[in-house]
Amino acid sequence: RYPDEEINEGIWGYNAVLYGIACGMLVPVSVSGIAVLIVGTLGIVLFTPLLSSVLRGLPVLTAPFIIATWLLHSGIMPHDMSVPSGEGAGSVLLKNYPVALSGSFMEIFMFPDAVGGILVMLGLLAGSRKLLMITVVASFLSVVVSFCIPELSPDKISAGLYGYNAILTAVAVYAFAGDNQFNNIFLGCGAIILAFIIPALIGPLIPVPLLTSPFVISTWLYILAQRCCVSSHI
Repeated sequence: RYPDEEINEGIWGYNAVLYGIACGMLVPVSVSGIAVLIVGTLGIVLFTPLLSSVLRGLPVLTAPFIIATWLLHSGIMPHDMSVPSGEGAGSVLLKNYPVALSGSFMEIFMFPDAVGGILVMLGLLAGSRKLLMITVVASFLSVVVSFCIPELSPDKISAGLYGYNAILTAVAVYAFAGDNQFNNIFLGCGAIILAFIIPALIGPLIPVPLLTSPFVISTWLYILAQRCCVSSHI
């Protein structure tokens, strides 16, 4: 009995889709694997309204997917959920930047090759040319900075592991932008930078895959900061 408009917009489906992708990577095709997929999907759909009420106006974003996948991950053997790119350090250069840029976009849906990243970019282009430009800039900056951090694996850079959260945050900043242009630019840039810093510096210390948690945290802080700015002007 969820609102038909929200169902048609996919509000109650996108977390389940992401969870299904995670199951495809972590769980073998079997009766028990299908059961895990079904139970997790139902749990996400039923849990999302409860989480929404707890967050008190903050969007749930991909938090249900993250929680469900962490529970799934904790119940099986540790597994690297990154998409292997097959690119060595010598090939991940700025002159081959399109490979790394596409990797950032393809990692959003854990696609196994660059074609998936290109399709995501085309989807953004269909929605808004301005939004595509913003996300490409976010991806470019995250890749360039990643090259400057010796501890980061070139393979993981080209796979987009340090860029997709920045892209998602850029989309969220665009979607939740308020009326104050200065606040949007200043706070938005801060949120995008934070979405890059979390996986680059904290990711190796966390025993579970970060997934889209940097995007969720950065977006929540961005929205809360906007609210504080609005309150201070009242």
